[in-house]
Amino acid sequence: LTTVGKAMTPDELKANLEVDDAEPGEWLEQQPGQALGIGTGGIGGFYLTAAPWVMSWYRPGARLFLAEGTGARHRKRQHVVFAKARLVREITLDDAMLDIWPEIRMFVLLTSRDRGEIPFIDLYNQDFYGIQLRGMDLRNSKLERCDFTAAALQDCWFDGSLLRGCNFNR
Repeated sequence: LTTVGKAMTPDELKANLEVDDAEPGEWLEQQPGQALGIGTGGIGGFYLTAAPWVMSWYRPGARLFLAEGTGARHRKRQHVVFAKARLVREITLDDAMLDIWPEIRMFVLLTSRDRGEIPFIDLYNQDFYGIQLRGMDLRNSKLERCDFTAAALQDCWFDGSLLRGCNFNR
């Protein structure tokens, strides 16, 4: 769950909602006067996104959750603003969703590395066709036979990385 322009950890979310015991599965609702998710047009609520756009919400060390919302207030292609939301489960390194959505795989790998759960990103024969990775820190990664065809890689850092047999064609 994130606010406009700022990703929030579950602990930050709990603090902002003044809920001490929020657990996955509990519906959370923005209370009057709270500044969660106030964007252009004054639309407040919980911003949930789909897998293809998850990288735009990346922040170092963030955690990713499968969430659901109710009471849609505003819809855009990249996200929906909901009046209420709940965390279903955390998406971690062993989650099957990583095999389905390359954006989720990259998000979880980057944030796991940021938190020290893995020493570096190590991928073999992965398809990242068209992924949006602008400004990502991929230093010291090991990427072998990965397909980055049509990917947006502007301002990414690859210092010290092994990029053996990867396809970076546009």
